[in-house]
Amino acid sequence: MNLNFIYLLFIVLLFSCKPNQAPKMENSSNQEKSSEKEKFVIDATKEAEYVVDSYTKGIYAIKAAEIVKENTNNEEIREVANRIVKTHQKIVDELDAIASAKKISLPSNLNQRQRSNLNKLIDNKAITLDKIFLNQMENEHKEDIVLFEKISKESEDNEISTLAITSLSSLKTEYDELKAIQERLEL
Repeated sequence: MNLNFIYLLFIVLLFSCKPNQAPKMENSSNQEKSSEKEKFVIDATKEAEYVVDSYTKGIYAIKAAEIVKENTNNEEIREVANRIVKTHQKIVDELDAIASAKKISLPSNLNQRQRSNLNKLIDNKAITLDKIFLNQMENEHKEDIVLFEKISKESEDNEISTLAITSLSSLKTEYDELKAIQERLEL
């Protein structure tokens, strides 16, 4: 080997292993680029959380409504359950497409609270089932409305915020309908 090459290698190793060396300050344009990259990563994570949260809430609403459609004796509740399935399936399908395009992994399981709520519906009969369903759906729709309003205001992704904005009207209508049925049936 060439002696100059060995000497150069030694110098490079010496300076690369130097302890307590202060990091070099980046010039301001490099700092701005770094900050922009960090912001994008953080924002992408927030957007992914919006998609995942909305998706799991939609799947839960569909499953709960399907259970009630099969087990209720009340035609008005069955009709509401049908509308919930239709509305939330549309939202879930759009979220699935967004997730696929943005490479966001969607969960295959519901969270523990959602599974527990579904079990309550499965384990109850007609009148109790109707009351539990209406209470669960009212609470879920209240949470959905808050989440979708937040997404519509905070999301930096046009596709995600547009979906939130367009879905809010349906969610609010279903929420009002659920409350009206509870009052009519005195549940």
